[in-house]
Amino acid sequence: MSDTNKNLETIKEATDSFKQDKDFWNDIYRKAAEDIFFLSDDKNAQWNESDITSRGADNRPTLTIDQLGQFVHQVANDIRMNTPTINVIPNGSGSDIETADVMKGLIRNIEYVSNADMAYDTASLNSIKSSIGFIEVEHDYINDEDFEQELRIKRVVTPLQCWLDSNSIEVDGSDAMHGTILESLQISEFKKRWPKAEPDSFAEEKKTTTTISDDDYVTVAKFYKIIEESKDVGVREDGEREEFNEDSNEANPYKARRTIKKRKVMRYIMSGSEILEEAQFPGK
Repeated sequence: MSDTNKNLETIKEATDSFKQDKDFWNDIYRKAAEDIFFLSDDKNAQWNESDITSRGADNRPTLTIDQLGQFVHQVANDIRMNTPTINVIPNGSGSDIETADVMKGLIRNIEYVSNADMAYDTASLNSIKSSIGFIEVEHDYINDEDFEQELRIKRVVTPLQCWLDSNSIEVDGSDAMHGTILESLQISEFKKRWPKAEPDSFAEEKKTTTTISDDDYVTVAKFYKIIEESKDVGVREDGEREEFNEDSNEANPYKARRTIKKRKVMRYIMSGSEILEEAQFPGK
């Protein structure tokens, strides 16, 4: 398959997955958006539209006395006072407390460099307000010269632009096989980042008659996809594990044999018609 056909197939897969996930989560996201608006500082956010119209016609005031903000901030401040952190527990053969402590130190450094407390606080506040909150783990080059990369924990300010695999049933989403993050960019910014690409919005109907300017917006998608590959492995009497080989098994039979699944996570940044960036995410 050519690269062009492969890219178009990936875009179609991402678009179909997003539309399916959106249909599944739509009611929850719609109610979450209503909750966020109800808690906003819009002067009519907590008024029924018909009541506003009626009172406005009679020249009567529509006052709003915030009764919810104090409870939202009470919960949010409790979380800030006891900010959750990542812990590493030694478990399994070959693990030890010293190695776990080293890993905890590395993770704390990632959290410090990323200002992760802000990401955790934002996700918590969004969850309190709307029941939906996310953080994003990214990787990027340390600087503009070196090739070394590092992990970063980033804030997700607009959680309603994140869509998880609708087939996921685990509470923590660990069984999700894909996910989509939408981002709205000004076309001028889009052209700076991808000067050779056409500003075409992801998962939107094509508009043939509308002219666009650099002040308009285009939607790009960050699509994560887990790819599983099966592999047969065998284990010898001495505990050595290797990829299963039929000839080797006849000469020296394996003690046990099983099929394992190896995972890799692909990350695509795409518009509606082309893949703008492609990379493998360092994780499973």
